[in-house]
Amino acid sequence: MTIDEACDLMVSLLIQKDEPADRCQMPAAKKEDPAAATPEVLKCSNCDQQLAPGAKFCVYCGTSAALPAPPKTIFCQYCGAKLAPGMRFCAKCGKPSA
Repeated sequence: MTIDEACDLMVSLLIQKDEPADRCQMPAAKKEDPAAATPEVLKCSNCDQQLAPGAKFCVYCGTSAALPAPPKTIFCQYCGAKLAPGMRFCAKCGKPSA
């Protein structure tokens, strides 16, 4: 077992310890139908018209379409490892995330 595998195991055990007994079991992965997924509807910030998917400008008033902000990258304050959204403990050092 590598040190990374040991850290991942430790993190999963710590998370399970904090969860109620009925929530320790991981739910089965849901299969998502790509056809059923609805894209986010963007509206023009100037005239409030609906923008076409991937549009860079509003076709009604010409205003530049605002791009959605990329997700914020979070790093461990102790070791500097990149943390995935929702992680309560660092997978590298095992310390709690802020």
